Amino acid sequence: MPHYPASFSINRLAFPAHLGVYDAERAALQPVSVQLRLYFPQSPACTQSDTARFIDYSALSDALTKAGTTREFRLIEFMAQELFSIARSYLDAHDGAAVKLWLCLTKLAPKVDYLEQGASFTLCDLPADATLTPVM
Repeated sequence: MPHYPASFSINRLAFPAHLGVYDAERAALQPVSVQLRLYFPQSPACTQSDTARFIDYSALSDALTKAGTTREFRLIEFMAQELFSIARSYLDAHDGAAVKLWLCLTKLAPKVDYLEQGASFTLCDLPADATLTPVM
């Protein structure tokens, strides 16, 4: 059973997106947010040294924001998968192949009666039997 004793979170990356099944819905920008968690199979080097290699969460956030604001998406599930793929590729290219990824995309204010806290879709590549350090 794999254990992931360290994690890093991007708590709420918020930006406007063209997201919606219907043309009129997609035409107007709608607020979305991304939560991202990176799970490390061992404590990363940057916990031992203040000058060690690290994953640049600003660059990762920029890549996700660029993809989310420059394209149109019909389905929240598809948009989440696209953002997940971008994050996974970024990690793989920056010495993060062993890092596991959890991503949740939330459409914050869909036009649905009585829906108060949006709608979300979540993806992860953690093994089913993984043990995790709780995220607060």
